[in-house]
Amino acid sequence: LAISEITLKMKFFVSEISTYLINSTGIEAIRQGSYIYMPHSVLLVGDPCSGLRSFLAFLCLGLVFAYDKKLRFWQKSVLVSVGLPLAVSSNVVRVWFLGLVAEIYGMQHTGPGSIPHDAGGVAVFVMAFLVFLLIRKKMESLNVRLG
Repeated sequence: LAISEITLKMKFFVSEISTYLINSTGIEAIRQGSYIYMPHSVLLVGDPCSGLRSFLAFLCLGLVFAYDKKLRFWQKSVLVSVGLPLAVSSNVVRVWFLGLVAEIYGMQHTGPGSIPHDAGGVAVFVMAFLVFLLIRKKMESLNVRLG
């Protein structure tokens, strides 16, 4: 039950921010629950798009990175806590991108199994992972400078 509640709240949050971004590109979009309605298409933000699985992956990665004995406690805390904003923001970018694709090229290009849907999921996860690695590198370089 707790997982369902968290997933639902994350879906609504991702939907809300994505709708804002779609509107900011000049395409009229309205959110109702986890649906985003646009003039020529409708996008459903499903459970996998909530970011919960990405968050759990980044949380685990943060814990592994935080195991580094050379890092200070605050640096370890940053590495563990950065997973949630990275997961949510990467899923917002993905839903925003799929909203644009759906409106411009048609909804048939945004469902599971379509290239934009599947490749977009991989691309935003890889980008978020690279940002995570950059944050870790920054923590290490701060440690070297601070002594």
